[in-house]
Amino acid sequence: MTNEARSGADVRVDSDVLAVAIFMQERMAASRLVAVADGLAAIAPLLWGHYEAEAVQALRLAWPEKPITKPAASNVLDLPTACAGDGSAAEVFD
Repeated sequence: MTNEARSGADVRVDSDVLAVAIFMQERMAASRLVAVADGLAAIAPLLWGHYEAEAVQALRLAWPEKPITKPAASNVLDLPTACAGDGSAAEVFD
């Protein structure tokens, strides 16, 4: 699913990134989410550096060639909603 109708942009979230974000959001206080994600990113090479690394594009954004000149309030992209895990505002890709 895309977010084109709301923002004019095509927003896609990597399915693995979304799964981890949902897992974290369901299990810890919102005030700790960013700090835990930063901490995990810092120690990830120690934990999993011996595995072959694969590139991941967490979020893909694409805009139409014709820009939105006067966006309405309903056209403003709500990233917290897009990443809330309900799948209603962003397309999940593999």
